[in-house]
Amino acid sequence: MEYTSPTKVREYAKRFAEKLSSVEAQIEGLHDRATTLGLTSATSEQTTRLSNNIYTEEAVLEEERKDVFTVSLEEDIQVITTKLTGGQKTAALVAIIGEKGIGKTTLAKKIYHHRVVAHHFPCRAWVTASDDFEPNSFLFSIAKQVLVGFVENDPIDRIRYKLARLWWHQKYLIVLDDAHAIVEARKTLCKLCPNQSNGSKLLITTSKRGLLKASSNCYIHERRVLGDEEAWELFNTRLDFQVDQEVEQFARDIVKKCSGSPSSVLRLADIISSKAATQEQFITLSQINDPNGSSYPSLTSGSDLMSSSDKQFLMQFIHFSKTEIPARRLIVLWVAEGLVDQPADSAETPECAGENVLMELVQKRMIQVAKWKPNGKVKTCRLKYSLMDKLRTEAGKANFLKINWQVAASKSTKKKGVMLRVADHLDNNCSIFSHIHENDSIGSSSFKHHYKRLISFLSFDSREGPVPGKDIGNFIHRGIKLKCFKMLRVLDLEGTFRPKLPDSIKKLSQLRYLGLRHTYTELLPEAIGKLSNLQTLDLKHTCLRSLPGSIWKLQQLRHLYLSENYRSRIMVPGSSISLLNIQTLWGAFVDDETGIEDGLKKLTSLRKLGMVYRLPLMQQGILAKWILKLHHLESLRLRSVDDMNNPSLLYLKTISGLNKLSSLYLLGKLANPLVLEAMPESLTEITLSLSGLSVDPMRTLEKLPYLRILNLYAGSCTNSTMVCSSGGFPLLRLLNLWKLEELVEWIVKDGSLTILRHLEIRSCAKLKMIPEGLKHLKNCRELRLTNMPEDFKTRVTKDEGVDWPSIAHIASVILKN
Repeated sequence: MEYTSPTKVREYAKRFAEKLSSVEAQIEGLHDRATTLGLTSATSEQTTRLSNNIYTEEAVLEEERKDVFTVSLEEDIQVITTKLTGGQKTAALVAIIGEKGIGKTTLAKKIYHHRVVAHHFPCRAWVTASDDFEPNSFLFSIAKQVLVGFVENDPIDRIRYKLARLWWHQKYLIVLDDAHAIVEARKTLCKLCPNQSNGSKLLITTSKRGLLKASSNCYIHERRVLGDEEAWELFNTRLDFQVDQEVEQFARDIVKKCSGSPSSVLRLADIISSKAATQEQFITLSQINDPNGSSYPSLTSGSDLMSSSDKQFLMQFIHFSKTEIPARRLIVLWVAEGLVDQPADSAETPECAGENVLMELVQKRMIQVAKWKPNGKVKTCRLKYSLMDKLRTEAGKANFLKINWQVAASKSTKKKGVMLRVADHLDNNCSIFSHIHENDSIGSSSFKHHYKRLISFLSFDSREGPVPGKDIGNFIHRGIKLKCFKMLRVLDLEGTFRPKLPDSIKKLSQLRYLGLRHTYTELLPEAIGKLSNLQTLDLKHTCLRSLPGSIWKLQQLRHLYLSENYRSRIMVPGSSISLLNIQTLWGAFVDDETGIEDGLKKLTSLRKLGMVYRLPLMQQGILAKWILKLHHLESLRLRSVDDMNNPSLLYLKTISGLNKLSSLYLLGKLANPLVLEAMPESLTEITLSLSGLSVDPMRTLEKLPYLRILNLYAGSCTNSTMVCSSGGFPLLRLLNLWKLEELVEWIVKDGSLTILRHLEIRSCAKLKMIPEGLKHLKNCRELRLTNMPEDFKTRVTKDEGVDWPSIAHIASVILKN
């Protein structure tokens, strides 16, 4: 230990005393100035006014007890809180947008009272906007909440002066609820505090998206409608009784008709709670198209509530008999028929434009969301219940399905029709049934007249055996032979068993979409390379072992989906490759004969890439370098296999530069485990299988700010201990831990996995116990324990097991073998 002389000690003490005096003088000076400005507390009334603006845990707990919206807000609260408190580099304006009844104000209140926000912003105020923005009234309302010693009759100039002085030293958060004049509000605040680099924020709620167009440095948070399960959960949270199993389906149908509007779901729950919940009541309500019609527009009263552009998109639902359909199938129809209007100089893809249209129709409550994807996009949707009959009427008027006119024939008048769009649902009462399934029932001239202008053909024939494929093949062959299908843009045969595509398919020169998903077809005609306008070729879940070489001549092709399980091999023709604008290459099988160096490396516009490959490490390195150049990539799925098709070494370079990547799936032992040390922050979903990680992956993955789904499957981690740290996984909603055979201890610390909803632990034979930290996961709704050892299951026995107190708060705890 170094010796310090007494002289030096006295010198240090003197310097410290001088600094202390200086600090005291500065504090005294600040106090004097604050007193002059009326900023110091003087009366109990003023102290009360200030305390109303300070976070108290009791106040927020009481707020949560009153409001059950919280069940659907955890993720939104986490995201916006991070945006507000993330420092000076984050946007100065944060906007919560969405339609009436979606919960914007409730969300803003939760954030306003959040302990992190209250601590971060010493100065906060809440202002409810009026129709006519008036700067002085705006500032007056803020001053009443933030100025201690506020005097009602102070002149506005003095109020401005006090606010300016206050904000010079303190960053503020102003909430403007139901905003109408965003630009004006920002200008008013900027005049008082021109230097906003101190991290001050303006948080607004509005349903008027157009107001944000002129706003710079702005983060927009869309408050989305609820999916079916979210709405059902909110409904049950509000009820004061348990829905009986025999009426649950009726109740679910009623909740679906609320279009995902939280306020409508809550109102419905209140109506049912106020009455005896009999089966007859649920049945009666389930027959009503719109149980909360007053809460959003009813579209059954007239077509004037639907614009002509809305109708052309919505009419595509007429093709589908099922109420719930994949959004990707709907969007591909819009794009193939040319419905998506897109400027020629737009960098946005037609599919992205189609997704925007879909969201607009969801916001207008014309389309209901059944399920959401982890990345915030719609997975499945349905038409609003009350719209179908209206749309069928509108479709007839607009000649959507066919054109009808009267022709004179001998002694009677007959109606003849030209089909524009056909959907085969195997309805033998429909005229098209005989045309497709009874080939001799219609003459050539009549057939030609019926189908000479056909735009789209969709088959929903899901029968097994050779008949469906033969019928469809004959229908297509006959139509092409009679020169009927020259205008055909959509040929969607999804789910039809092995349709026989004729070689003459090459004559469908206008075809944009060929859908063969789930058809299990084994052969594609070589002539498919002649479809010069084909944009999407969907061969997912087929039995194709190889593709015709002619496929690389399809210059307009943007999306190619192949069958991963059947190893659909692609042979890239090298320098003659034409698919330079392809955006989706999914399910391809690649080996050392594929031609990576001269072929695949030229495909740099990919947004979705999924492949199975059998490659030596050297060629995997070439592949890894190519992947780093895919700057538009959103989804990446890689499976490395050996000669016996067993998982093999998988080499991947650090992908942190792929800042648009949302979904990542890796199967194979990672030759470069460091790839997990630097992952893109944009990731929302990660699946690892057989990765062979010898270190705990949680320590790096928990730092990803937007990760919502994490699947750690068999052999992904060989470490005996995993730890989820406080603050880790802020947005994770689903976690699967499957077949982690070496896992002995899993520690979950308080403050981790705060909004986790679903957790499954499966076949983790050495795991000793449930983490005690699960007791902190107040938002967890479901815990599945599958194929776990008997002593482990004994520990979680309801009310008796030693670990039960840690999971007793979880609504659904399921033990399965």
